[in-house]
Amino acid sequence: MKPEAKSCERVYGDDNPVFEVIYNGVVDGDETLLANNIHNDFKCSADKLSNVGEYPITLSCTGSVNGYEIKKCNSGILTVQKAVINVSCNDLEREYGDSNPVPTITYNGFKNGENIEVLSKCATYNI
Repeated sequence: MKPEAKSCERVYGDDNPVFEVIYNGVVDGDETLLANNIHNDFKCSADKLSNVGEYPITLSCTGSVNGYEIKKCNSGILTVQKAVINVSCNDLEREYGDSNPVPTITYNGFKNGENIEVLSKCATYNI
């Protein structure tokens, strides 16, 4: 039997998901038996502040079930994806002949207490 850390993904700034194990080479129906008798320990270096990218999920297993031998625990991958920042502008009105008003640009979706200062380029507008 080769337990494997199930690969998964999350968005930058979110907590890591609950890691799961896949039991390869197991007779159908024995997954529950293994889940109840094998202790799985996951390690992953990614946290809420980790940059976008891929991080290995290492798996170690202890315990035993009659009829199965743990030969090797395979790693999985946690993929941290970019968070979405929504940019919007307020609706504007003016009387004919008046100067165009200046819109207010707002940003939503920053994570980890970050703000507009982390952007390499800010939004612009044309009227």
